[in-house]
Amino acid sequence: MEHPLNIYITAHTLISSLGFGTEENLKAIRTYRSGVHLQEAGPDSEGNRISDTPIQAGLIDSAELEKRARQAQIEAYPRLEQLFILTIQEILSQSGADLCKQDCALLLSTTKGNIDLLGDSPVFLGKMAERIGSFFRTANRVEVISNACISGVSALIVAKRWIETGRYKQVIVAGGDILSHFITSGFLSFRSVSAQRGSLRSRITEYGRQCKGYTAFGGCCQQRCQSYLRSVPNR
Repeated sequence: MEHPLNIYITAHTLISSLGFGTEENLKAIRTYRSGVHLQEAGPDSEGNRISDTPIQAGLIDSAELEKRARQAQIEAYPRLEQLFILTIQEILSQSGADLCKQDCALLLSTTKGNIDLLGDSPVFLGKMAERIGSFFRTANRVEVISNACISGVSALIVAKRWIETGRYKQVIVAGGDILSHFITSGFLSFRSVSAQRGSLRSRITEYGRQCKGYTAFGGCCQQRCQSYLRSVPNR
């Protein structure tokens, strides 16, 4: 190929239990601050039931999320969609990308979508994508990758291929999931969550006799993939 494409990640952000934005998360990691805490059984301060038993888990700061959702006027959207919208807005601000253009696409990655709404309303992934696409007035249909634990990597691979084949010049990849009772009840059924806090230095093998569980958390991260042409001299 005379002009092969180099694909770069040119913008990024993250919302997690460690903070809002990449810098806040990195600062917490550098100072060894953990976002994982003991979550008691039963309803939380907002009346949401996370788990039937105490577990170690990382939860996003609800008060900060509510404040930012209010500022962005997206209070009516479900929690996960608020996270998606806030992080996509940050990427658009960093990069100057325009989702209203035909050469820019938005690709979502999630394992379960709005699973916290299960039983109250439909939780179809396609409908979630439509609402987010309508908010940003995207020129292209918003696609969703849902492929279990490798959903995020799968989405990055798809975005890279879209650019390589000339379908788009820019792709914003947004990955997110939230912690809910549905998630914890599933892990509890396999005895894979625990109230005991593990150590980063422990040498405990997953599924081993000493394994006390899995640490669950929710979060949302974004990356923007950009293509560049690189000329290669003829030989």
